[in-house]
Amino acid sequence: MSAVKAIRPRISYADLERTPEDGHRYELYDGEAFVVPAPILRHQITQHRVTEMLLAYAREHGGLAGDSPIDVVFSDYDVLQSDVVYFRRDRAHLVDLDRPIGDAPDLCVEVLSRAPLDRMRRCRCRVAHAAGALLQS
Repeated sequence: MSAVKAIRPRISYADLERTPEDGHRYELYDGEAFVVPAPILRHQITQHRVTEMLLAYAREHGGLAGDSPIDVVFSDYDVLQSDVVYFRRDRAHLVDLDRPIGDAPDLCVEVLSRAPLDRMRRCRCRVAHAAGALLQS
């Protein structure tokens, strides 16, 4: 007889939205919730520089750029907070400024942390959803 395993229910974005505000930022990876720690100052400086460049590009060429914290809802069970997102001019209409982002951005920028597990999990999830979005467009 094998050992008994604890089964945790998957958490959906709807579940996450219903939880009381506790001051933490969360990401969902296949229904598993992870607390996203506050970034260090070097991370924030880099994030803001990239955001400024994309905002300037959007002003000149059209499109929409924004930075974290903002939920990008790839699926009911995959919700990430990319550091910087950009939508081309012809796809900017997909973004409702009063709601979480529900379509894959044309560009997701992730300022890498030093934690390899975090980096690999985020990259795998983003690549999978970006590839799916490319196939749909």
